[in-house]
Amino acid sequence: MRRSIAFYVHHHGHGHTSRARALIDALSLPATVLTSAPAGPGTFGDASVVELPRDDGESETTDVPTGVPAHLHYAPLGIPGLRERTARLARFLADEAPAVLVVDVSAEVAQLARIAGVPPVVVRQHGTRWDPAHVAAYDAAVALLAPFGRELEEPDAPEQIRRRTFYAGGLSRPSPDGSVPVDDVRRTVRRQLGWGTHEPGVVVLRGSGGSGPAAGDLRAAMRSTPDHRWVVVGREDDADDVPSTGWVDDPLPYLAAADVVVGSAGHNTVMEVALLRRPFVCVPEDRPFDEQRRKAERLRELDLAEVVDRWPGPADWPAVLTRARIRGGGRLGRIADPEAASRAASWLTRLADGFAA
Repeated sequence: MRRSIAFYVHHHGHGHTSRARALIDALSLPATVLTSAPAGPGTFGDASVVELPRDDGESETTDVPTGVPAHLHYAPLGIPGLRERTARLARFLADEAPAVLVVDVSAEVAQLARIAGVPPVVVRQHGTRWDPAHVAAYDAAVALLAPFGRELEEPDAPEQIRRRTFYAGGLSRPSPDGSVPVDDVRRTVRRQLGWGTHEPGVVVLRGSGGSGPAAGDLRAAMRSTPDHRWVVVGREDDADDVPSTGWVDDPLPYLAAADVVVGSAGHNTVMEVALLRRPFVCVPEDRPFDEQRRKAERLRELDLAEVVDRWPGPADWPAVLTRARIRGGGRLGRIADPEAASRAASWLTRLADGFAA
């Protein structure tokens, strides 16, 4: 087996891509990414990219049995793209024989790698993921990688899962350039936004993989807090009267400018806010396996953020923002580790060295 590491990166949202990029930047081994996510030049740093066909589309089969085997999550019948995707993955594993395949995430790809004799490392996510398909992927893996610390572990995680997990600490996109003081970035971005020095600013962070608040909800929140300046960073809405930056590749400068950040309980959102130690209003969104609601509940138990179960009504926003600012971002900041990617990369390298030998 080659002394190299391959990554399978799921195409939904940007979180999987950001995690892979952070790990690749910290690796000294050759890396290859297999994905159907959009990947322009430099998306994955110096890694080679194998573009995979999409696995959705219209089925060629009209007589489709209902149900999916319990040990799989996604296994439709008669999808040409899925056949081609599986064949391309298997061909890569046979031809390139990487020492490790990091799977972020797919129960089917983890099992395929193990069947092909390539050691899979499965990236863990939050939520109630103890169903047969997840357990099959975990069993297939030679190890599990958690892009969070032990303090955010699921309370009901089985002991055998915990023992096999490497806890990297808070891991998301590559950290901002440490040579630029955060205070300087904050002042620059606030000037660009037209915010006064003493005007409290709220940044609403919207990722590409979720829903987020409607334009009417944002307008109502803004009207109820006239002493605050608001801006939406991320996926754009069609409302001209809601201040928005649109999609940005790096939201960290805007987070540095915020007095309060409002966002979901998505992994990257939480870790990026924590990295900048900003006061955080966490509004979890519905996801499979209760991923965000479980994570938000853990943040609430640890008193790390102002967690609300749904978008607050207009009358509630002044108190919500006040509580968030009083709590501050110091405790939340402890769950983000700037060394997480380096530590995980060193661990992956040791695994790869063992299997390559």
